[in-house]
Amino acid sequence: MTTLRPEQLEIIRKCARDDESYAELRHLFEQQHQSQAPAVVDLQMELVCRYLPDTTLTFVNEAYCRFFNQPADHLVGHSLLEFLDDDIAPAVQRSIEAYITKPDHIVNENAVRRYDGEVRLIQWTRRPVRNSRQELVEIQAVGRDITDLKQAEEALNRSEERYRRVIEASPDGILITREATILYVNPALVRLLHGQHADELIGKSIFEILVPADHDFAQERITNLGHDQENVLRRRERYLRLDGECIDVEVSIDQIELDGQNATLTFVHDITHRVQMENAVHQFQDQLRALHQLGIRLSKAQTFADFCRQAVEDGRTTLGLDRMGLWLLNDARTHTVGSFGTDEHGNTIDERDVMYPIDDEFAGSMFGPSHNLSYRDQTDLVDHRGRVVGTGWSALTALWNGDEVIGFLSADNLMSQVPASASKLELLVLYGATLGHLATRIRAEEALRISEEAERDFQHRLRTLHEVSMELAKADSFDTLCRQAVEMGCRDLNFDRIGLWFTDDADQTLLHGSFGIDERGVVRDERGVHWHISDRTDSLTEPLLKGEATAAIMHDAILHDHQNQVVGHGWRACATLMDGSRLIGCIFSDNLISRKPAPRYVLELLKLYGATLGHLAVRQWANDALQRSEKRYRAIFEAAGTGICIVNTKGYPVSYNPMFRQMLGFTDAELRRRTFSDITHPDDRADNLKPFNQLLAGKIAHYRHEKRYVLKDGSDRWVRINVSAFPGEEPNENYVVAVVEDIHDQKLMEASLRESEARNRVLLDTIPDMFFILNTDGRFVDFHAPIESRLLTGPEQFLNRHYSEVLPPHISQQTDPHFKAVTENREMRAMEYTLPSNGEMRSYESRMIPYGDGGVLCLVRDITERIKAEEQLRESEARFRQIADHVDEVFFIRDPNSRQMLYVNPAYEKIWQRPRSELYADPQAFAKSVHQDDLQIVQSSYQNPGEDAEYRIVRSDGAVRWVWTRHTLIHDDTGKVVRVIGLVKDITERKQVEHNNLELSLQREHMRIIANFIRDASHQFRTPLSVINAKVYLAQRVATAEERQVHLQGIQAQSDNILKLVESLMSMSRLDGNTPLTLHTISLEQVLRAICNTYKSIAADNGLELTLEVDPTLVPIQGDLDELHDALSHLLDNAVRYTPEGGRVIVRAAAQDADHAIVEFEDTGSGINDEDLPYIFDRFYRGGIAFSKPGFGLGLALVKKVVERHNGQIRVRSEESKGSAFTLLLPVHLEAPS
Repeated sequence: MTTLRPEQLEIIRKCARDDESYAELRHLFEQQHQSQAPAVVDLQMELVCRYLPDTTLTFVNEAYCRFFNQPADHLVGHSLLEFLDDDIAPAVQRSIEAYITKPDHIVNENAVRRYDGEVRLIQWTRRPVRNSRQELVEIQAVGRDITDLKQAEEALNRSEERYRRVIEASPDGILITREATILYVNPALVRLLHGQHADELIGKSIFEILVPADHDFAQERITNLGHDQENVLRRRERYLRLDGECIDVEVSIDQIELDGQNATLTFVHDITHRVQMENAVHQFQDQLRALHQLGIRLSKAQTFADFCRQAVEDGRTTLGLDRMGLWLLNDARTHTVGSFGTDEHGNTIDERDVMYPIDDEFAGSMFGPSHNLSYRDQTDLVDHRGRVVGTGWSALTALWNGDEVIGFLSADNLMSQVPASASKLELLVLYGATLGHLATRIRAEEALRISEEAERDFQHRLRTLHEVSMELAKADSFDTLCRQAVEMGCRDLNFDRIGLWFTDDADQTLLHGSFGIDERGVVRDERGVHWHISDRTDSLTEPLLKGEATAAIMHDAILHDHQNQVVGHGWRACATLMDGSRLIGCIFSDNLISRKPAPRYVLELLKLYGATLGHLAVRQWANDALQRSEKRYRAIFEAAGTGICIVNTKGYPVSYNPMFRQMLGFTDAELRRRTFSDITHPDDRADNLKPFNQLLAGKIAHYRHEKRYVLKDGSDRWVRINVSAFPGEEPNENYVVAVVEDIHDQKLMEASLRESEARNRVLLDTIPDMFFILNTDGRFVDFHAPIESRLLTGPEQFLNRHYSEVLPPHISQQTDPHFKAVTENREMRAMEYTLPSNGEMRSYESRMIPYGDGGVLCLVRDITERIKAEEQLRESEARFRQIADHVDEVFFIRDPNSRQMLYVNPAYEKIWQRPRSELYADPQAFAKSVHQDDLQIVQSSYQNPGEDAEYRIVRSDGAVRWVWTRHTLIHDDTGKVVRVIGLVKDITERKQVEHNNLELSLQREHMRIIANFIRDASHQFRTPLSVINAKVYLAQRVATAEERQVHLQGIQAQSDNILKLVESLMSMSRLDGNTPLTLHTISLEQVLRAICNTYKSIAADNGLELTLEVDPTLVPIQGDLDELHDALSHLLDNAVRYTPEGGRVIVRAAAQDADHAIVEFEDTGSGINDEDLPYIFDRFYRGGIAFSKPGFGLGLALVKKVVERHNGQIRVRSEESKGSAFTLLLPVHLEAPS
């Protein structure tokens, strides 16, 4: 019999109630221990323990001890809970307590931490141990470590889940069929066949998703199911999607066993894209071969133009592109020049006259060694006129000549709108590379050929130029030369258009036209056309006019017609016309008519032609000048207003003009029979013959003589002759020419003059002033004195004597500088002096002026009375100054012409606290103290004399003073303004009193406004508050919740009304506070469209038609977005609310002018009656019609305030029962607040 250990006996003793029970428990334990000894051996790998109902261990096996790494005596007698983790022990405790309550054979699992810290999952099997009375005395538990088993199960579950997920997430479709019926499809196959759910395919026949061509093979596969030796079958098939589209797939078919029956597992891989790529590769290869053949054909082009045309036409066909264009860089690399392209209808067009400027980084910015293509998708596509006609993709590929871009090839999809494939773009790049190489070679070959042809043509033109020069040398006038030069230059030298311009002799910057060719090829007379070089000089003519070159050409020039209107682009050349080293003009040429490029030799030919024309023009000018000189001489001779007569040495006339014959009255025959002595008055013949003989003898070169002619009617006539001799064409042959001037009337006038002088002497005697004439030496030679008693001395004592000998010494010294200035500088001088006369001192004024040849005329006037008047005036001015200097008001006098200040009294310094001297230096100095806000008032007062003005000044101590001013104009007898006088008064104290009165009035007005506001606001608040009180009262007395809810909703609505009223009052308060505007650039169209969209549904619910009309010329304005949005929303809200069902609301926006925009809200609503119309913008005002709608009467007041803050205007027109229109005028530009 097995003996129990002492600790086990101690546990039994504690559990026994008495000795009898102790003996019974001990016996039972010994039996159990002996009966289980073999079982313990068998269960060494399992944890075995027994414990009392209070969890005290009574037995543990070796496996249990090994698990916790504790000896048995350390475990037995202790609670099993002590060896469990704190988070596990409570659950085990509850499980044991539940078992004790209802003991039964039960299995449970829990996690237990092993001695090494690893948590193991233990499955426990409990069995109760009872005594003879069937009382539970012990619990036996056997624990099996199922951690590895659980992990294996979880691994298996995870494996199955992963397999399921692999099947579900497989990118390839998976299909399971039995016979021909689909049993399973994964999501990838559902998506591949464009289904929404697997149920759309499960249960269907496999033949429903196979194209008919694959049905026979599928049927054979189903028939041989289970007999095939091959494990997996792979092939290509075509499936029908649920939408009817056909796709290419690659399938892997295997036989499986499913539920004991044969089935087919099929993996489906979508190869549609791969098939398309293979087809694309084959197509690309075909296109490459076609591209190679195209390159061979293009290399055989005869001309570069044929090459460009063929490259565009055949390139489109070969590459399958919509439109294509070939563009090349010009030699300067400043423009792209067109060749041939495709228009929007697919037709080939010639674009060789089209040029576009480019920047210096064109090639680098678009193409490089690693990027030969510039591609843009969804871009605007234009036609050959530059107009946008659609959208699509556009591509550019570079044309390369080695490592240099020489142009580009363009393509797009305007017509087909087919997207661009990568292969097509790659072909475009390859085609561009091919064209770049071929274009360089063909252009070089063509340039060489053209160069050879041009050299032959140039030699021919040189020979033609010589012939033209010979022909032009025969011109009979300069104009004929110019016309023929233009005509033959175009006809014989093959210039398109030619124009000849010549410089002005007096102004080298002025060019005169001659003849030229207009835009129709017609010779045009341009002799009346002139232009200044400075006005139209460009980079072509500037170096020529500066002498830096003799010829120049511009290949991309603007071409004009004869009215100077731009008519195209092309080359334009210019060469100088020279007279030795002097520029006399320019010859211009261009290609406006033919549009042909400039030949290489064109500039040299034009320069040679210009040199030839310059030489011919100068020679022709000389010939024309000689002819004009002869004509001019003949015209002068014939039309001269004086007589001209040429006589031989015997005195007989050889030639004479009509005036000479007319002067004498003889006929030609009569005149030729008389010598010049025959027609000379007998008394004058001797005096005339003497100088005539001296002239013939060569003693004098010419002479002038006055004599009398005897006319045919016997009367005599005074003439003045100017006679000179000149040699004839034969040796020793001399002639005398006389220019005969009729002075008969002059002689008569001299006689009259002498008579007039006698009369003038009489008149001088009546003038009170004295006159004295002094010669250059200062001696008195003549005088005039109406009263000789006023002379200082008698005439005999001062005539022919120097003034220093006559005048007192101090007056003589005073006279010296004046007399010298008059005689030497021919100036007028004046001086004043006093002399005794008749016992009193008299004042005189002497004015000396030049007279005759170096003489001096002195006008002496007695100014004694004037001096006395001036003295009295000075005394009057002194009394005036005494008065003006002691008044408190500022008094000033100003000259209106010079604007100089003549007088300012001391009160200025007292009021302004600035010195008066600054006003004398600068009459506007007082304005430095004027308040900046009042400068306009001061300027207005100057412009409106006689009107009162008040303004502020800021003194140097910072004090601000108010002043009152008025200006008055003083006129002379003729009405001319001679003085401006003004008065300025300090009114600061008066202004302070007025300000105090105004403040008091404003306070009273403020209190009145506040009282009115409180009255109006109280009225507005009283109504909703009364309704709320009534609703509260009714809500407290209703019986049902539904009725109470109705009253609560009414309270909520009135609360919302109060909130809206408060918000409106706050908005009005903010606007009244003049807070600065937050300015933005606002699109009125966007704001109005957003507001209309907000009210569109409301208008539709009310049965209204809401329309927005915006003028496309409307420009953005400056304004506060939030304030304008609220104001515009108020107006639209009013229009919608007050328009009945079936009505119409129109919102319009347009530009009134460049500075203002107009917004109008027009409706067909109830309108406003005439009594309410003047008050609709008042706060809280609501007319009779307005009371039919909810509101507070603040909306239009807010709108008006916002418009005024934006410096705008609001107008309204309305007709009752027909509708209203509110118009807003808003400025476009608004300065930001400071």
